[in-house]
Formats: sequence, structure tokens, C-alpha cells
Amino acid sequence: VDRKGRRVSGFGGAALRRSLGDRFISLERGDLAGAITDRLDGSIEVIFDDCIQTIAEQGEELAVTFERAPPRHCDLVIGADGLHSAVRRIAFGAEKSFRKFLGYWTGSFIAQGYPHRTELTYVSRAAPGRQMSRYALRGDRTAFFFVFTQTNDTPPAGLEAQKAR
Repeated sequence: VDRKGRRVSGFGGAALRRSLGDRFISLERGDLAGAITDRLDGSIEVIFDDCIQTIAEQGEELAVTFERAPPRHCDLVIGADGLHSAVRRIAFGAEKSFRKFLGYWTGSFIAQGYPHRTELTYVSRAAPGRQMSRYALRGDRTAFFFVFTQTNDTPPAGLEAQKAR
């Protein structure tokens, strides 16, 4: 919609559902992580709230050291430690070798009790170089997602500078 609330573009939800074969589901990262670890049923060790410091190949095994936990010998290491993964850096090298800035910045947050919820609807507002979207989650929570263009690939230092952008 434009500044006066008139629709200027869009597409119906039916087109999205058809393109996904009516197989659309939204999972929060924490719910997905919980479902995966529940299925492991204690058969595989999972270490939370720690950081891998080193990974070294030793024959058919990996010798792994941690920030807090004692060292381990493993057959496989899966680094699920976020966007700027330390495991990826240790295994493959500096992030800058693999990162390519595409001209966009994103941000998101979840709000409790947002009064303008629209169940089963993804609401989006866009203007040149900016987009804001929201969608309802269970438990009276609403997720907000922002995308905006930016020519500089270095984030602004400090909260006030970030807000100013």
C-alpha cells in the first residue's frame, strides 16, 4: 500500500500455496532444535552453552577442545552455533573468504501481545529500499522482519548509530 493506504501491488496467498504444493509450515529455530534433540533420545552427545576452540583430525577421529567442557574425540562434529559460526571458521577459515555482501541488511524481533495480529497472514509493507513484514506466532506473539538496502557492508558501531540507519 502507499502512504494513503491504497494497494499498489501484491499477490494472493493462493499463488504462494500452489507454488509450495500446499506444504507450508513455519518453524521457529528453537522448536526445530528441540525436535531434533528430542529425536536423538540420548544416543548422541549434544553440548549446549559452550564453544569449540579447536578441531584436529587424528586418523579416523576428530580431537575437539572446548572453552569449558573437557576435550572429546568424535566421529563427526556438527556446528550449530549461529550465523557467524566458530565451527565453520575453525574448519574452513575466515568468514570473509566466503561472505559476499549482496547490498541488504536484515533484522527481526518477536513481540508479545502486539494488538494488530492477523492470524494465518503474512503482512508486508514495502517502499524502495525498505520492507517490513509481520506474522502471527502461537502464544500471542508476533514476529517482525525488516529488510533494507545498504551500500556499506560494515555494520554501524553502537546502538544509536544502528537506529539512525
